[in-house]
Amino acid sequence: IRKMRRALARGVRGWSKSNGCSSWRNNQYGYFSGLNCNSYDVGVRNETMQYKNTVRLNYNRATIKRYSTSSFFEPPSTSSLNRKPQDSKKPEPIEAEKVTDEPTHSEDIFEVTEANFTEKVITQSDTHGIILDCYADWCGPCKKLTPILEKEIAKSGQGFVKLAKINTDKNPNLAAQLSVQSIPFVLSIFKSQVTDHFLGLKTSSEVSAFIKKLRETVRESQAADQDVESPPKSDREKLQSTLAAANECLNSGELELANIKFKTVLEATDYFLYPYAIAGLCRVALADNKLDVAKQLVDALKADYKDSLKKIEVAQAISAVELAVEAKNSGLGGKKESEDKLGELRKRIEANGDDLEARYDLAKSLFLVGEHEKALEEALELMKKNKKWNEEAARKLILKIFDALGSTSDVVRKFKPRFANVWFN
Repeated sequence: IRKMRRALARGVRGWSKSNGCSSWRNNQYGYFSGLNCNSYDVGVRNETMQYKNTVRLNYNRATIKRYSTSSFFEPPSTSSLNRKPQDSKKPEPIEAEKVTDEPTHSEDIFEVTEANFTEKVITQSDTHGIILDCYADWCGPCKKLTPILEKEIAKSGQGFVKLAKINTDKNPNLAAQLSVQSIPFVLSIFKSQVTDHFLGLKTSSEVSAFIKKLRETVRESQAADQDVESPPKSDREKLQSTLAAANECLNSGELELANIKFKTVLEATDYFLYPYAIAGLCRVALADNKLDVAKQLVDALKADYKDSLKKIEVAQAISAVELAVEAKNSGLGGKKESEDKLGELRKRIEANGDDLEARYDLAKSLFLVGEHEKALEEALELMKKNKKWNEEAARKLILKIFDALGSTSDVVRKFKPRFANVWFN
């Protein structure tokens, strides 16, 4: 502003009038002004200053406007040149999300790497929803989105959802396995599976809706595993004891006794336990090589007990039956047929270690005959050889076996980290 005033003062020194109009030139500084009698305009630019009905001073980004009431131009006085511009109240800027280079760390917000991905994301996704934020230090939209995610997790997560952040530049292998092609890229994960995702910068309301959707999924899953309400506690406890006894009979091979006990629960009026009893009958039918009966029971579960499909015991029974149906459709048959085919499949693999179809059938057959660990070993070996084979069939088979065995199974706990290491490396 001071430079503008000095430049304007120098120009005024060369003031002159002619033909009822005014014009001036200051050759030393290269300023020129042309003026008519009715209006003036002053604009300080690089080389030119013009006078019209408005005095407008432009110097880089600074602009001063003053409006004249006189129809004739009169040179500005020294006092007016030295007068300070009146302070004008600036509109308050809209608050933006604060972005800092320092990472935010808490129990619900943390950085992950290829080394701790299994522990931080895969394992925790069994009990919590995980929002996976894939970003890079150079990414402008990422720097705007991450604070929004952190704010909304703190506000809407409510202990059900956590935020894991991955620097794609520092973890390129992990980014490749997650199919990250553009950033910011955000995924929601629950029980080791991607439930939703979005790409690019989103508003706070959109991010909040995304987090709330995952939170409700986790909440419903947890509520399904908790005891709700029903008949008196003493009656509920008796029926639960009957269910436990039925499961023991099933595990020990006493199929007829297990069948009677599960039906006893169905004859009671405790509707909350019905899905568990039907799931038990599914497993009994499957163990008794009655696949058609097991399939009908699964269809009944899906039709009449949609709210209970995420309960652990119910999900286990459904996955086990679906695996058996898939095996039958692929020509393996039931449990007895699978036992007969094990030797044939092993010979095919010994003859050709790259026979991926034989290894896949062997994994399914081993699961059907109860060799769960061996089944997972074969599926993992298949995934090591070719992750993308048959539309990621090995990965889908392993996840289905995990569902069939349940997250509390020792076998699942043993193989889950190994699965993550193979899949993400």
